[in-house]
Amino acid sequence: MEENKKAIDYLEEIMSKEKIQLLKNISFFTSPASSKYHLSVPGGLAQHSVNVTNTMIKLNEDMKLGLKREDIIMAGMLHDLTKSGSYKNNVLKSGNVSNAQPYKTDKNFTLGHSAESIYLITNDLGIKLPVYVAEAIYWHMGFDYAKDGYNIEILKKQPIDILFVWLMQTADLYATWIIEG
Repeated sequence: MEENKKAIDYLEEIMSKEKIQLLKNISFFTSPASSKYHLSVPGGLAQHSVNVTNTMIKLNEDMKLGLKREDIIMAGMLHDLTKSGSYKNNVLKSGNVSNAQPYKTDKNFTLGHSAESIYLITNDLGIKLPVYVAEAIYWHMGFDYAKDGYNIEILKKQPIDILFVWLMQTADLYATWIIEG
């Protein structure tokens, strides 16, 4: 399978070739983005990451948000890092791969995929994340307003932080439900 050239181009802006090789080693470029929803195909994770990054960059430019390109690329490309190598074929008793759900999760973590991605970025890739990038990755799946109201209020006091979280959430939703449908 040919690697996603745009994914490599973005990653080369923010990390060394050695770290990109680490991503190759953990199947970042060959993993699906989901088990059955969006881009549940080989290479779907890299393509989803590119779609999110493209959307974040475009919104940042169009809305003149002034956020740093390298931070956008870091968040967009690595927000779902824990999905790398986390799926295996869902083989039915018949021996065929399921059409309804071609993959099933095969994970060792229990932190939740946002926290797991931050863990892998900082520990396995050795990348120090600005706090607002870590917050954007952590909150990219959205909020449970009943539980997360206090955290939302803290984010609102930090204009860059809440803006970056909003950008990440919006781009992820747009990529998932509109681009990848």
